[in-house]
Amino acid sequence: MAVGAQRYQAFRDAVNDMGHGEAADNFVTAAFSLQSGYEKAEELLAKCKDLDGLICATDTMAAGAVQCLREHNIKVPEQILVGGQGDAQMARVAIPSLITLHYSYEKSGEVAVEMLMEALAQKEEQTACREIKLGYYIVE
Repeated sequence: MAVGAQRYQAFRDAVNDMGHGEAADNFVTAAFSLQSGYEKAEELLAKCKDLDGLICATDTMAAGAVQCLREHNIKVPEQILVGGQGDAQMARVAIPSLITLHYSYEKSGEVAVEMLMEALAQKEEQTACREIKLGYYIVE
């Protein structure tokens, strides 16, 4: 399943749990690019009159959204908070720096290699499949 679908479902669940189910329609699907972040921010500005925050699928998209908001004379984060995901260098060099989610990509790579080595060492035995969730943290 695409991660975007899971993230959207989490957004839907959160706004429903908070009693703001109508906000679940305040989303757009975008490509993972700076230009798409810009274009989709513009689309959301037209679609959502009381927009106070944008959650983007990547930091690159969030940087494009910030550029759009600036060109509309909207102060980030004072008027609209913008968040990205991935803890990319882009999030740290953007002005203002972006709120982002850090995922444990490096650790997941290490765990994957360990699991592969274990499977190779057990050549003829079938290795049990495992799912490991490594979590995330917010970087402000």
